[in-house]
Amino acid sequence: MSINKNFNYVDWIRKAKENNFITYYDHNEFKNKKKIENSNNSVGKIFKANWNNTNTNLVVKTLYELDVKKIVNELKAQKEVNFHKNILQIYGISKLDNQYSLLLEYADGGSLYSYLKKSFTKLEWDDKYCLASQLANAIDFIHSKGIIHCNLHEENVLIHKNSIKVADFGLSKRANEISNYSNKVLDFLPYLDPKSFNDAFNIKCESEPHIMNFKSDIYSIGVLFWLLSSGRRPFYDEDTQYDISLATEIVNGKREEIIKDTPVEYSDIYTVLALFFGKLPFAKCPVTASQWSGWNDLHDN
Repeated sequence: MSINKNFNYVDWIRKAKENNFITYYDHNEFKNKKKIENSNNSVGKIFKANWNNTNTNLVVKTLYELDVKKIVNELKAQKEVNFHKNILQIYGISKLDNQYSLLLEYADGGSLYSYLKKSFTKLEWDDKYCLASQLANAIDFIHSKGIIHCNLHEENVLIHKNSIKVADFGLSKRANEISNYSNKVLDFLPYLDPKSFNDAFNIKCESEPHIMNFKSDIYSIGVLFWLLSSGRRPFYDEDTQYDISLATEIVNGKREEIIKDTPVEYSDIYTVLALFFGKLPFAKCPVTASQWSGWNDLHDN
């Protein structure tokens, strides 16, 4: 994105600072910066840092390509949902060398996938139910504000103190806004709403152009639930790459199998999603995030 196209967004940031809508921090306040490695390297540079040499850790996230639009988008969305306990908090912004950075809560467990790699064998089903319920609660809250996340996957769901933290609202949108996936979606292909593949890969899966909606997030949650049950990436092994051929198979109904010994009440949701998204139009889907958010309570009873 060019600097000219970013001009209006830079002006928005300036006015937001003046009106105390966002808090601005001097870059020199952050010490002991340490780069956080992440698989989504196209996003930008992400650092863990200490604030003013205290024990307070935070994340400094600088996007590539001067993409101020994504920063503004994330600021707008997260200001509305910032106080939910399962959504990563945003503290404010900073600027260095003409690049804006987001200042975010630090998640000590890393991404959901990295957390599962380290801890999966220690998790009981009660733990998985709890994480699934927290995820559904967070998305239900986001949807109640009229916001669609549009980018839920294993790296944008984080873990802090063994609890879910939904992050990265850079691609989120309002329910009445048109949004398309970028061409950098292959890394997280299995989490994408298959009905959007015509836009992303020119795979004809619907007669009309698909507009991202709440149920696009619901599909992503379903795949994340499967990740919680399996501890491994969907459709992935060392010899496999996510590509357009996999996208075509998913459009044609390919889904991951239920993991052995998964409780029936848990596997039923994934089964509903797999069948529904493979065969039925969105209008007939009865599932919302709020229907899943109470799972942990129901399971305990």
